[in-house]
This record gives sequence, structure tokens and C-alpha cells, in this order.
Amino acid sequence: MKVRVIERMAKSIYTRSRIPGVDWSVNQYVGCAFACRYCYARFLTRWKDYGGWGSWVEVKTNAPELARKRVKGKVVMSTVSDPYQPVEASWD
Repeated sequence: MKVRVIERMAKSIYTRSRIPGVDWSVNQYVGCAFACRYCYARFLTRWKDYGGWGSWVEVKTNAPELARKRVKGKVVMSTVSDPYQPVEASWD
């Protein structure tokens, strides 16, 4: 299946986390090309009008610049996205 890549400029890369012991999460992507049936992140399609889960990946193109900002606390990556997306092979 061909996955649509949506390029987006983000305002921030850090999101406050409600995960116990974690202060911030970083999601460089929204959506996922794998479309796993068991994925808990499917709920994101409620706010994104790009199509069905697994048909799109939203890429935060300015993530490297935004990640340079320092935040205090524990930071985890990819809480609602797979950190290794197949689109990385062709997107730069």
C-alpha cells in the first residue's frame, strides 16, 4: 500500500506526558505505515482527516531544530507513533 506523506511544520516537538514517571514525549511522526490492528494510537484519526489508519504519515519537518530546545525532566520518544517508519528510506 502506498502511504501518503504529509509534511508539517510543528510549533513544538515536546508534549506534556501523563505517563507515570515521564514528563515529556517526542513524536516526530503522527500516523503510521504499519497499520497494526492492535495499535492503540488509531484514535488519532479522530483529529486527522487524511484517511484510514496506515494510509498516511504526518512528518514534522522541523523536528531536529525544535528538539534542540532543552526541557527539564524525563523525555521519551514515540509514544503514539512507531519510531522507525518505512518512509524514512525515501524522505529527506
